[in-house]
Amino acid sequence: MKTQYIKFCLIFLGIFSANAQEITGIATYKTHLKIDFPKDSIVKPSAALNDIHASLLKANQKEYALHFSSSESFYKEVAKLTAPTAGSLGIISGMSVGGFDETYKNIKAARYLRETQIMGKEFLIADTLQKKNWVLEKESKTIGEYVCFKATFTEEVTVDKFNSNSSMYDEVKEMRTVEAWYTPQIPVEHGPGLFWGLPGLVLEVADGDTKILCSKIVLNPKKNIEINIPNKGTRITQDEFDKLKKKKLREQLEFAKQH
Repeated sequence: MKTQYIKFCLIFLGIFSANAQEITGIATYKTHLKIDFPKDSIVKPSAALNDIHASLLKANQKEYALHFSSSESFYKEVAKLTAPTAGSLGIISGMSVGGFDETYKNIKAARYLRETQIMGKEFLIADTLQKKNWVLEKESKTIGEYVCFKATFTEEVTVDKFNSNSSMYDEVKEMRTVEAWYTPQIPVEHGPGLFWGLPGLVLEVADGDTKILCSKIVLNPKKNIEINIPNKGTRITQDEFDKLKKKKLREQLEFAKQH
């Protein structure tokens, strides 16, 4: 098994530099978010809560398209039009049409641009691509028609945990482990969102409660692919954006407590 793994990697890594410049493609990804109500919640399960849970799950099941060349990529939510519906608590769901979150990566320049929003205001995050300390595993599996290998990285992150006593979020440090599956058969370093830096296209990612899975790949399409560079919104760094987002969340919680 070890010999086969080494041989497989040598074959595809050997053609990496020769073929990478010739490859363009479009990969379609679907995202899924696991949402569970706290087990110790004082709120009893009900039809209303089930409706909320179903609405949240549906809202977080999105489809994205990754347009890529050897050194650049453009990742954007696929727009979908759905009729607004009201749940049993009057919560409106199905109104999002997508297209509000776009990410451009340039691996050669080690930079990225991400167009996103906070409470309806547009921001353009401009920052440096940070390469993760990926650990390449021997484990393999097939996704569609592609043989994929497992890679992981672990890092310490600061997250906000809701404190039911204070009705606020507390900053807590915890370890985050990300699992990715990449295929050397498509020798580019791209992946969904800001996942990148592996010796092959990333087809699957498990990051906490979020799972991203590639459902379709079109290589070297006859029609030239479009790799757009986002340019709308107030320019800001990733760190500045994260701090602003946290500030707005705390302001909303304070407002909710006072009303």
